[in-house]
Formats: sequence, structure tokens, C-alpha cells
Amino acid sequence: MKCLLRIFCTLLLIAGWVGVAFLYIDYTLESPKRTETVIIEIEENTTLKKIGKILKENNLIREDWFFRYYAIFKNKSKLYPGVYKIEPNANLDKILDQLAHAMQDLRKVTIPEGKSVIEIAEILKKNGFDSQGFLKEVNRPDTEYQFEQDLKERLNQKRTFKLEGYLFPSTYHFASNQKPDEIVEAMLEQFAQRMNELNARSRLEEMNLSVDEWVTIASLIEREGRDRSELPKIAGVIYNRLRKKMKLEIDASVV
Repeated sequence: MKCLLRIFCTLLLIAGWVGVAFLYIDYTLESPKRTETVIIEIEENTTLKKIGKILKENNLIREDWFFRYYAIFKNKSKLYPGVYKIEPNANLDKILDQLAHAMQDLRKVTIPEGKSVIEIAEILKKNGFDSQGFLKEVNRPDTEYQFEQDLKERLNQKRTFKLEGYLFPSTYHFASNQKPDEIVEAMLEQFAQRMNELNARSRLEEMNLSVDEWVTIASLIEREGRDRSELPKIAGVIYNRLRKKMKLEIDASVV
């Protein structure tokens, strides 16, 4: 009788520990509450272990210790690369469904520094977006931002694209059906955000420069410099000559 009691207690203890372990694993793989959409990128040949780390870094799971085993247990060990938009209410099972069925609706688009409007349009075209609609939207008549209003007063017939130089170079994640006006808006929003971060407007007032003059000078510096380390020196030369009302006499001003 005592032997049976010991066996029963041992089994009960094991069951208790198994239950605790299960609850702990469930807790680590649970998605913490979120209020915003999270965008993650899974590159080619990314391992399950690395994907678990990506999910943890983006606060989509609490810990990644058991992620690989859970994905295998769920028969979803083959996860596809891509850019994924994870909604706030998505739990781990839903996230695995997205990755296992390549349910992505975002495309990663990188706009390098120094690209012209035409070159940006080509990049968008290669990624499946409406490049002609984009070129039309770059000359939009609306003036949502203050710098657009300022720009309106400086436009001349030689300027092919109104917003040339204002489309901020960065990496964007656009939906596959993103409209041209939304793409332009995203790039202008980035430009406006960087202006605020730099407190640019007050600094330009001190220098007696308009935003458009500032952008023009920046484009000259970008075109003239062959190496990023040269840019501060080139900027110093240009601003110095402007202060002295000298001719710039640089190749970029001719180009």
C-alpha cells in the first residue's frame, strides 16, 4: 500500500512539474499586448533560431528559447522570407501562419541618397509600382507642408519636377497596392520629420536661406562629393563662397 502511495505521489509530482513547464513555455511564447502594427523582415536562408530572435527583438514573443521546437511541433518549420506586417492582435500561431504561407503584402524599397526623381521612379517600377503615376504626383498642386508652400513661390519653368530633392532617401515598406500619392506622402513625411529633428527652419533663418536653397546646396554637395568623408569640406567651401558672394565654380553647379 505504501509503495502504491509513493508511486502515486511521484506521478502527481511529475505531472505538476510538467504542468508548470508547459505553462512556462506557453508564457515565453505568448505575444505581449501591443497597440501598433509591427513590420519584420525575414531574409533568405534565415534559420528558425534567427527568426525566433527577430520575433523577440520586436516584442512579438517574450522569449525565443522554445520557438524553434514549437514551430516544428506545429509543422511550420518552413518559413518564407519577405517583409511582413504583424497586426497588434496577432498571436504566435497567427504569425507562424503568415510566415509559413508567405502571407506578406509589403515590399521593401530602398531609395539611396543622391537619386533623382527619374531614378526613384525606375526603382519603384522595378518593385512593381506605378512609376508614371509617381512622376505625376511629384508635381502635385497641393501644399500640405510649409516647405511646399515656400517652394511654390520659387518654382520656375526650368524645374521639371516640383519635389525634386524633397523625396527623402531611406528604406520604405510599401504595400503591394500602394498608390503613388501615398508613396510621395511617405517620403515627404520623412523629409519633414528630419527637418524637425535638425531644427532646420530656425537655423536656416539665421543663415538667411530658404528651405529650397538649402536643398539645392545639399544636392550640389551630394553631386560634387565622391566620398562621404569629403562632404563636410565641400559644404564648407560652398557656404564660404556663398557668404562672400563668389562664383561657386564647381562641376556640380554646371551639371
